[in-house]
Amino acid sequence: MKTKLVLVWLVTLGYLNMPVLLSGALLADQTAVSSHDFLMAQPAGEPLFGLLLGNGDLGASVWADGDTLVFTLGKNDVWDRRYNTSHDRPTITCDQLIEQVTKGTWDFGNYYCSQPIEMNFSPTPKPVGQIRLSGLGEISNLRLRLANATLTFATPKGQVTAFIERDRNVVLIRVPADAAGELRAEVFRPRETLDWTKKPPAPAAFMSQPSPENASDPFNAPLAAPETGITGKTFWVMQHIPAEPTFPDGFDVAVAAAVTGAEIELSQETDRSVCRVHSTQDPWITIAAAVCTTRDEKSSPLGKACRLARETADDDWQKVHAQHAGQWQRFWSRSSIEIKAANEKDEASARDAELAERLFYRNLYLLACCSRPGAVAPGLLGNWIWADLAPWHGIYMLNYNFEQEFWPAFICNHAELAQPYFDRFCQTFPNAQTYTKFAYGPDTPGACFTSGDYPIRRDRLMLASYVYDLTMEISAWVMQHFWRHWQYTGDREFLEQHTYPMLAEVARFYDWFLHRSQREDCAPYVPKDGRLHIFPTFSPEHWGIVTRNFERNRDSASAIAFIRYHLLATAEAADILQRDSEEAARWRQLAKQLPDYPTFETPEGKIFVDVPGAPPIEYNIPVPLVPVFPAEDPTFWSDPEQVEMARCTARVIQTNGTNSMITLGVARARLGLDDSLAQFLADVRRRLYPNGVIELALAEKIPAFMKGGVYTENFAAAGVIAEHLLQSHPDATGKPLLRLFPVLPANLDGRFAGLVGEGAFEVTAQRQKGLVTDIQLFSRRGADCRILNPWKDGSIILMAGDKKITTLSGPVLEFSTQAGETYKLVLTKDNDS
Repeated sequence: MKTKLVLVWLVTLGYLNMPVLLSGALLADQTAVSSHDFLMAQPAGEPLFGLLLGNGDLGASVWADGDTLVFTLGKNDVWDRRYNTSHDRPTITCDQLIEQVTKGTWDFGNYYCSQPIEMNFSPTPKPVGQIRLSGLGEISNLRLRLANATLTFATPKGQVTAFIERDRNVVLIRVPADAAGELRAEVFRPRETLDWTKKPPAPAAFMSQPSPENASDPFNAPLAAPETGITGKTFWVMQHIPAEPTFPDGFDVAVAAAVTGAEIELSQETDRSVCRVHSTQDPWITIAAAVCTTRDEKSSPLGKACRLARETADDDWQKVHAQHAGQWQRFWSRSSIEIKAANEKDEASARDAELAERLFYRNLYLLACCSRPGAVAPGLLGNWIWADLAPWHGIYMLNYNFEQEFWPAFICNHAELAQPYFDRFCQTFPNAQTYTKFAYGPDTPGACFTSGDYPIRRDRLMLASYVYDLTMEISAWVMQHFWRHWQYTGDREFLEQHTYPMLAEVARFYDWFLHRSQREDCAPYVPKDGRLHIFPTFSPEHWGIVTRNFERNRDSASAIAFIRYHLLATAEAADILQRDSEEAARWRQLAKQLPDYPTFETPEGKIFVDVPGAPPIEYNIPVPLVPVFPAEDPTFWSDPEQVEMARCTARVIQTNGTNSMITLGVARARLGLDDSLAQFLADVRRRLYPNGVIELALAEKIPAFMKGGVYTENFAAAGVIAEHLLQSHPDATGKPLLRLFPVLPANLDGRFAGLVGEGAFEVTAQRQKGLVTDIQLFSRRGADCRILNPWKDGSIILMAGDKKITTLSGPVLEFSTQAGETYKLVLTKDNDS
């Protein structure tokens, strides 16, 4: 008997800010989100393992200090921004470096060419303070609900609820009257503990102590003790941070709290302000703790914090929480996934499916907790700050970490979370232009970035060493998200006003730099083979910044890939905007003249390495695979031999486990390795904490790097899971290709809604027992669509509304779209049953 199987493929089009059109089964699926709530029987005993709250600016870790429940607060703009370079040695420029190495006068003894500023105690993010609750009795059964970012926990006399309001920097805590009879609430800010005569405390102990010059400089003095006080019915603590160019009058951060529903007594102590509940008046008491900084309110951060605390405490709790919950519901409605074991009795597959799905939701939640439009961009540790000195000073590290933090925002349909990233580089771009002329000469065109940044206002970029920054792919790496913004959102205005002008200036610099390698002073180090070589450069983070005879300072795989990506992206942007046609042709030609990727023969076959002539080593950043991801060289897939070499590399590459987890997870997925998901989940399991934090380092590799904080770069785990459900990188044609469930193991079923691919297509699909169905697309800009056909045979009818347009077939389905149009693709085929 024969039956006709009909599969419907619905395609809709629209723009970023329009409602997401998901299938009914997945629309704002609160059940799927809630199945991954954080649960703890008792509170954690330190902030690293605490339950994490946040609204994209203000963050809190909730943990217990003995019998006291603590909300440790951090905020993205709270930094000691003092950046004292007065004791640094002069910076070596590009010309000077080449000259000194050639003459034999260069000192190779300093691996990273460290400056005294690196050994200082600032800049660094600083803790905001703490809310401390005692007298509640034993705390148990903590639950952090992802659907509405709300924490509940049990006390012997009732359940307490707490959340950080989504729109305002306020912590709200609701305590039942029966549980509040002995309540003591404190706002507290520990005095800075740094001792300038000793090495910094753990976990920053691997850093050097300040240089003698910096330690004795009054400009670098430790922070003064915080102020405490009582204003009306609010109790508060405020920390002053000394003036510097960003805030010439200094920077203040205030935490003010108010309590309603009870008779209270307020008192002031040396390092805290205290509220004691004498009796309750209502069934519930409300604690509202507001945080305000000089950036929020220049004239009086303390005054605003006090007003906001009083107003919020008096607000209708149910109304405030409903508004807060609605914001999070809208957040979750933009994308969702579900992964299940195809065989319900397969327990191992079920565990993998649960972890994969959990990584998607929890890491998206954490990213949204520390980033939002209008906020300062979160640094290395986000807005969960409890130490006086953050590891690596909480830097915006631009040779991997900072970019990776925001990468999942695009595929996961939350490009708004990358807005602080864009704001920062639009602000500093003029500095990049100034730095370029300083490092390379006054006649150098264009702009380039250095590898480190802080949220500080300065006249020029910051350097990580006393050598100009020679990680040559940094500028392309920084600009990649600007191009991604166009690819994933289709925002032409942003492309025209912000992205293209910056892309073009960086491309002009690369044009100049590639030809500079042909100058006479580079002749001893650069092959004469007709290629444009990248010299000098530095493989991040291997071999040392400068190697003898520059033997490891040419043509790194990451530099080749990122520079090619940038040149081709800029040329495409020029075409879209119909600008600079001659330069666009030149940029494309430059991309063709770049050298081949460095390789090495091994018993397993030829593999990629990071720089020419080097053997494979244990890498930090897996540079040999960077052309696959994150550089995304659009020409990479046109050479099957090259792709197979990358697969071999992915199977044998060794890393130190610190900055490789995400890159390897995505690269293996894009290379189609069958065990890519299993490998990634195994890596995650080795470093996953109960509160969802993924540890930076591995105990057996670099234990000194462990327990430093909440490393935001690993929130990209959400993107790794998404890449197993949807990929859109170019194929051999160099054009984007949508691939549905490309490497989801056969033992797993899956469905997703709202994931986004290149071409600004929002995609929905389902796979059950190997059969792909329920495919939907929402096109944001009317681009041509290319999709790897998920069906082996059959006739596919393209429809617009109820009108048949054409019939499609073949391994790749291609059709044009129009913005605002709804399409259906109907597959019909005969099937024996």
